[in-house]
Amino acid sequence: MKEPKITIVTVTFNSAKTIAKTIESINRQTYKNIEQVFIDNQSGDDTVKIIKALAPQAHLVSEKDSGIYEAMNKGFKLATGEIVGTLNSDDYFLHERVVENIAAIFVRDGIDYVCGRIKFFEPATGKFSHYFGSEPALEDNLVRMSIAHPTLYVKKEIMEKIGPYDENFRIAADFDWCLRLLRGKYKYFFLEDPMIGVGLAGLSARNYLLAAREELAIKIKYYPQRQWRFRVIFYSDYLVRRFRDLLIMIKLGKIVQLARRLQGKTTSQGSL
Repeated sequence: MKEPKITIVTVTFNSAKTIAKTIESINRQTYKNIEQVFIDNQSGDDTVKIIKALAPQAHLVSEKDSGIYEAMNKGFKLATGEIVGTLNSDDYFLHERVVENIAAIFVRDGIDYVCGRIKFFEPATGKFSHYFGSEPALEDNLVRMSIAHPTLYVKKEIMEKIGPYDENFRIAADFDWCLRLLRGKYKYFFLEDPMIGVGLAGLSARNYLLAAREELAIKIKYYPQRQWRFRVIFYSDYLVRRFRDLLIMIKLGKIVQLARRLQGKTTSQGSL
């Protein structure tokens, strides 16, 4: 694997406001053996037009799907690269050597996957908020998800062993997929330097609760004997989340921002 082809899958739906920045960050990469795959859910805006203009050589599929995980599964099936990763339609590479660094690690270390850190920004101001992503330790992820899914780049052969995303999960199928990866005990490399820039959009309380419930169900599926421990984590995280929302509601959001910065790379759903 001298210069492996790296496939980047991007799922889009009415992403005209952000997709250009995403594609331009790919086009700026110094590493050129990149295959771009776009799976669009029949956007009603200019998303497809922008993709065709900025990534004319990309594989583009625009058809109705049931959600992001069906779309990602479609993208992975189309991928022809030896290494496959994703870049969300409102995310972007932080610098032009991200993919070059990923490729070099695979060639040098003979690993099965790479993961790293995300750098979050406040959407209103563009200012740095916090980092997310840590070493992919199974026990850490059984407390709460700490692996940054958007930074995962995995050998195609390993992805085929793990299987597709479970589309029965609406929000947490990536967590289920990551647990399968970690349970396989594959060889990895963790990149300390942040790879991906993300706007801190924030889930609604309803979506957060659904995601947390799905994560709880996934943990119990693999480790039923530990379900009471998982339930305690679920309720404690929920209380922390409610407290965080209260701080924001009473105009003390700066405390939340400070807590995120102090927590650094280990910040997760259950944290402030």
